[in-house]
This record gives sequence, C-alpha cells and structure tokens, in this order.
Amino acid sequence: MRASFLVSMLGGVALLSAPAFAYTYHTPNVYEESNGEYTNYSYDDGLCHYTYSSNRYENRANAARNGDCSHLLIGPDGRVAPMAAPYQQ
Repeated sequence: MRASFLVSMLGGVALLSAPAFAYTYHTPNVYEESNGEYTNYSYDDGLCHYTYSSNRYENRANAARNGDCSHLLIGPDGRVAPMAAPYQQ
C-alpha cells in the first residue's frame, strides 16, 4: 500500500515538473561583447546556433548559422529577434 502511494506521488511530481524543465530547455542563450572597434554576438536556443562578429577597424563582418533558424529574424546589426506569428482572421 505504501509502495504504490509512493510511486504515484513520484509520478505526479514528475508530471508537474516536466513543463518547467521543458521551458528552461528552450530558453535561448545570448552572449554579446563589444567595444568601440568590435562586436561579438552569439545566440543558441537548441534549434539554431547563430554567431555574428563585426570588426569596425578592418571593416569586416562574419555571420554563421547552424541548425533551423527559420523562426528568427536577423537584423542589420547582427542581433536576433523572434519572428512574429502570422496574422489569422
């Protein structure tokens, strides 16, 4: 009796905590570093890994994408923004 109660309690705790773990898994990691001459930007959300590097002194910019980045908008400054949902009537 106690063993079945303990197993059902552990199963309930696991089911209730699963959405919290799923949310933290898809939280994007964003890193930005810059000064007057360079900018380094990195974005990783588990589906897409994007890096951008700009060097104003040498007038160069590099960008690299790995994975499925179709859900993101990349601005002219190299920063990433989530794409808005399409309008539905």
